[in-house]
Amino acid sequence: MKKAISMSKYLVLIILAIACLFPFLFSLYISLQYPEDYGKLVGFNRLSLTNYKKILELVPIGRWYLNTILITCVVTFSNLLFSSMAGYALAHSISRVKNIIFMLILGVMILPVQAYLIPLYFNIVHWGLQNTYWSLILPIAIYPFCVFLMRQYFLTLPKELEDAAKIDGLGPLGVFFRIALPLSKPALSTQAILSFTWTWNGFVIPVTMINNSNYYTLTVGLNTLKDFYFNWPTIDMAGVIYTILPIIIVFIFLQEHITQAFATTGLGHI
Repeated sequence: MKKAISMSKYLVLIILAIACLFPFLFSLYISLQYPEDYGKLVGFNRLSLTNYKKILELVPIGRWYLNTILITCVVTFSNLLFSSMAGYALAHSISRVKNIIFMLILGVMILPVQAYLIPLYFNIVHWGLQNTYWSLILPIAIYPFCVFLMRQYFLTLPKELEDAAKIDGLGPLGVFFRIALPLSKPALSTQAILSFTWTWNGFVIPVTMINNSNYYTLTVGLNTLKDFYFNWPTIDMAGVIYTILPIIIVFIFLQEHITQAFATTGLGHI
């Protein structure tokens, strides 16, 4: 009986895994088809990398990749540093206003970006930052959820560690960089994954702030393919694969930290 139940669980997991992988496998299959084969079921002998080569010829995807990598790395580093510092301050500061600030951060998390996109755009234009990398970095330099995540994690660290470090002569920055950060690797890994994924896949901010193709990110640049090559869905799918491959690679390398991080961030300390 137990063996049958165990087999049933594995069967359900396999079905769910196939359901989750199907969209990616379908996109990959379409991207490898010749344009004239779209909508047909063809064998592996009719699959090729033609669409991927075509994209390299049609658009400056290398420049878009460099733009996306630069912005993603800067935003991820910014969140790892500043969101962690903010989260630590909200968790261990003795200030009476820290709870008010924390509630404001929760309020910002609730608001969709569309609610403040227009005033944000006007500010970027007023500062003369439109069509620059800064217009893509500053609006997302700190994700509110990352501050929330790190605050919840730092609440789980024993207060005695901080007290012992202060007795040994460490100041607030010393406690943060030498004690708190080294102990928060699971939460930092999760924050890095989330920041990287959100920034890499970001579309609303880049498409609003940028109208110069030299500063396009992958999501914006490849979205223009459908405007010029709408009758070639296979090329669009190749663009999709170009976009999601780095996300898959990052997830594969950091996936072992995800479960541990969400299990130890202390999300009950709200």
